[in-house]
Amino acid sequence: GGTNNASHAKTLSARGSKAVPIMNSIEDNYREGIAKKKRVVWVANLKPRKRPELFIELARCLRGSGYEFVMIGRFQADTARYLRLIDEESASNPDFGYLGGMSPREVDEILLESEIFVSTCEPEGFPNNIIQACLAKCVIISFNYDPDGVLGRYAAGYVPETFAGMVEIIQNLMAGKGDKEMAERARVYALEHHSLGRNMARFN
Repeated sequence: GGTNNASHAKTLSARGSKAVPIMNSIEDNYREGIAKKKRVVWVANLKPRKRPELFIELARCLRGSGYEFVMIGRFQADTARYLRLIDEESASNPDFGYLGGMSPREVDEILLESEIFVSTCEPEGFPNNIIQACLAKCVIISFNYDPDGVLGRYAAGYVPETFAGMVEIIQNLMAGKGDKEMAERARVYALEHHSLGRNMARFN
């Protein structure tokens, strides 16, 4: 069988099912020379396991920082609750905006000119949105979850374990105290493991 992350493949193999990790392959829409804006982006379907409320809380905590906080995704569950949270934050925070659902190509265009990408989802596979952010040379912040240990192993992103830790990391990035090479390493990792052309050749 196939799975999109190595830890799941290992679990299946331990149960006697031969499984090969076939990593998600993403189209690379990166272009050189696009300036990064002071922008923090969150991309996922809005439902409890993606924990969008954490990003809205993050935007509230860092209001007035000079950065904009942009949320992208379609409502999938608890719509009334998330709509209320988004409406409340939009009304009180000029730095926060919700753009609705977008195609992968449209998301790539937003990420291309954004500095920071935040993932708040509960542990699950290897999220495509993190790969997209790696290819777009965003600084990745994945709350309390490092898929396959990749972000730590390749020094390709931050994995804060607490909400306060996540706020602190972003404040440091905003102050120019972050790892300047991290976004470069994230792109190198994604090209090596998630390139559409390379993986088609590898698994054909």
